[in-house]
Amino acid sequence: MARITREEAAGYIERFLAGTDGPKEWDWFITVRQKDPDIEKIRVVCAGLPEAYPPLGRGYCGPSGLSVLRQLLHELRRRE
Repeated sequence: MARITREEAAGYIERFLAGTDGPKEWDWFITVRQKDPDIEKIRVVCAGLPEAYPPLGRGYCGPSGLSVLRQLLHELRRRE
């Protein structure tokens, strides 16, 4: 288990959306369980996006999944 802050979780999502995340950064975020239960819930949602919103071609998930990511990012930043 890892312990990251809300701002760090927001950073992972923001960099992923912008395409500026480092190699394997997103994979680490969606696979490593988090001690903070709120961040863990967000991690689980992010990990399930490809199944919930399949990509329409190449990519991680479909457009609705990207909207979910933007909403999660907004929530993380709003709660700081």
